[in-house]
Amino acid sequence: MKTTLTVPARKKRRLQYRHISHCTFAVSDGSALLLIDPFFSGRFFWAGNTERHLDRPQLRLAAVRSCDAVLVSHEHGDHYDPAALWMLLGQTNAIIHAPRIVIDDARKRGLDVRRFREVRPLRPWRVGTMKITPFPSAGSEKVKPVDRVGFLIESGGRRLYHQGDSHSFSPTWLAFRGKVDALIMWPHRVSEVVSAIQPRTVVFHHLDRFRPGNFHCNRDAKLELRYWGHYHPRTRFVVPKRNVWCAV
Repeated sequence: MKTTLTVPARKKRRLQYRHISHCTFAVSDGSALLLIDPFFSGRFFWAGNTERHLDRPQLRLAAVRSCDAVLVSHEHGDHYDPAALWMLLGQTNAIIHAPRIVIDDARKRGLDVRRFREVRPLRPWRVGTMKITPFPSAGSEKVKPVDRVGFLIESGGRRLYHQGDSHSFSPTWLAFRGKVDALIMWPHRVSEVVSAIQPRTVVFHHLDRFRPGNFHCNRDAKLELRYWGHYHPRTRFVVPKRNVWCAV
């Protein structure tokens, strides 16, 4: 069966997310559609090697014909995929929101930067009923202009935060301490983040298989869930199935 991506049916006006693969998620309020860190190229250069994605997405990028906005957290090649952005610019009306370092690189590659918007920490905008606020990653609150961000998405009284690849938490995140329904994060410095931010649910990403795998990947999902669930029993930990819409 062909995998597609469309706006899901509303679930009592609740925010929903869908895991595509690796760090790539779709988010919707039932009327508009976001893509976060779309990685579809299957490879990226890292630490002197070409990392090859073995758990490729079932969703083909050519099947994405409608998207309202794309959010790019930072410039690492498994989060910022210029080829994917090029296709999305050509086949959707999406506006791409990203740090300046990403936009500068996109300009050099010939992408239409008129469709890009530079993100600025704590300055929100809206897509549909969703309010989107970028927050700096750990340490990036000291960088001007900000180079790495995560995105707080709010709609219908629900809050989701996709933290990109933040190494721990930024003090700015304390603004939503105890208020986040779903925190999408990689399983890195989890105790620091969970203790500080107190999310109701943690959604893990960055578990996919890569070769040679010289970065944070190739993780055992069941082991991660057991381990972190043991140390933080009041927090729900989830590794979502791919291509299934989940209510926040």
